[in-house]
Amino acid sequence: MKSGERDTIVARGFVGPARCLKNDASTELTEITVRKAPGLFLGRPDDLTTLAPEVMAKEIEGFTAAFAGDQQKALLAGGEVAGRIDNLPTVKELVEGIVREAEEIILRLPEKIKR
Repeated sequence: MKSGERDTIVARGFVGPARCLKNDASTELTEITVRKAPGLFLGRPDDLTTLAPEVMAKEIEGFTAAFAGDQQKALLAGGEVAGRIDNLPTVKELVEGIVREAEEIILRLPEKIKR
């Protein structure tokens, strides 16, 4: 899912606040959280005796959709920096890049050593 710098949202998660990539499901969960568990945004723990079943049902629906690969209905965890990621190399490309940089550094070492 393509996201920008401001494309995450915070809602109630199973263990407290959860930041997700903004989509229909996470926006809806945040709206439900604001109505049914507003203390979350003020640092107060949820009172599970008063939480409406729709909050937990929405969470379960979102995580089930994530495992099914449905990006619009899924709750996709993502930090604030998700929108800044613009390069997702394969593992092979990543390792090759690290090795290449290390080789360049090693080759320049003699000029850095003072005799």
